[in-house]
Amino acid sequence: MDTVTIIPITGSEIIIYFIHIFIYNSTIMLHTIRNIIQNHSHLLLLYFLYAVGILYILALICFKIHSPFWFHQPVYHSYELYPRIRFSKQPYVKNKRPPRQGIFCDTKHIITSSVSDITPECWAKIVHLLQGHYMDGNYVLNHISVPMIQKRLYGESYVSCFWEDRLVEMPKGKWIEQLDVENLYGFLGSCPKVLHFSKFPKEQWNILQWNWMCIHEKYKSQKLIQKMIQTHVLQHRLKDPGFSGVHLFSKNSELCKGIVPLVKYSIYTFILRDTTIHKLPRNYSIRCLNRNHLDLWRAIYVQMMAQYEVAALPDIAYTLDWLTNERYHIYVTVYRIENVEHVHGVYVFEDTCMSWEDASLTKPYMVRLAASMNFGKVHMHDPRQILYFRGFVNCLQEFLLDKKDFGILEIPCISDNDILLAKWQEKYEMRNVTESAYYLYNMVYPRSPIPSSEVIVL
Repeated sequence: MDTVTIIPITGSEIIIYFIHIFIYNSTIMLHTIRNIIQNHSHLLLLYFLYAVGILYILALICFKIHSPFWFHQPVYHSYELYPRIRFSKQPYVKNKRPPRQGIFCDTKHIITSSVSDITPECWAKIVHLLQGHYMDGNYVLNHISVPMIQKRLYGESYVSCFWEDRLVEMPKGKWIEQLDVENLYGFLGSCPKVLHFSKFPKEQWNILQWNWMCIHEKYKSQKLIQKMIQTHVLQHRLKDPGFSGVHLFSKNSELCKGIVPLVKYSIYTFILRDTTIHKLPRNYSIRCLNRNHLDLWRAIYVQMMAQYEVAALPDIAYTLDWLTNERYHIYVTVYRIENVEHVHGVYVFEDTCMSWEDASLTKPYMVRLAASMNFGKVHMHDPRQILYFRGFVNCLQEFLLDKKDFGILEIPCISDNDILLAKWQEKYEMRNVTESAYYLYNMVYPRSPIPSSEVIVL
């Protein structure tokens, strides 16, 4: 009988043995996968495309559930791929056809009219609604007046008003529904502007900018603002068929969901305190623009269009009225070198017609630095832009000499305001910050969102 000899195997040999098996099986598996890929590559590509398509459809469904209103609007949606892969980055209109009445339209209760057709009685009701519901009345008081609104809704501006139904008794005991034009519950105004793109000088679009999207507290839970927007767009296009349909609007605090903004920025608010102000050099002077500075303002207007990537400005014919009607208070710093004057800083102040409900403030009214411009960007004698900031402080002081009730300053971080903010925050305590953004309606600018320092809106 044969004898079987058992040879002992060490632990390291067992590990080596299993490693060899793993390598052998892995090699066979890789060869198999390679053969499958070589023989069925077209099927794998097809499956991949199917998977991408399904995921994209699921993303669209999620967006529609997440933001049902904006999903149906011609805006730059965050899920859109075409603007990102498009070779040309110039702006384009999304929907060139006239709009159709959609599910959010309410042409029965929302009436759109040109500002020239608004009666004094209707203006009074608009002011009453804005004073009570445009901002949170617990913290801010609105001192809006009819002349102030009419300065902002100039030329071919349009307004939409929402009225309720009421039952009116007719002869023979019949009752019918009529609009109750005694009580206004919603308001939206839009004013004409020209949209300039400095990277595409030939692209100049006549647009409308929405102002004062205001809803009565009674209707805020019913999403009336969506109906106001859709109906305003529809009825304006019907009244003005030649209009491009492009609009510009802003949103504060709660930004729009699923939309790529044209620009996103922050708004900073400060309480003004008495501090030491450094005077400007002797070769500097300050000018508050008026009717005597028409040529200077035209040069500034042209520079704004060229200096910023996107500029939304009224036609220059409308802006000439700013020099007398105090829609904006425009200050300029000018320096002289060898008997030649050069513009350095342009500072545009705006009366917000708002005051804070704060008993501790002796000067509760708010002024806004709507925009500023470091004219031409480069000034060899001011490389650190100290004089540009000092010019702002001196212009603000001159403005406050005539407006003694203003003690709150609001600075949106847009245009060249970011340069001033960096230095201003070193001296003054910031009260709060609000996130904000501008959006385009019915237009896509593929370069969006662009830096806030490359945008000016007046």
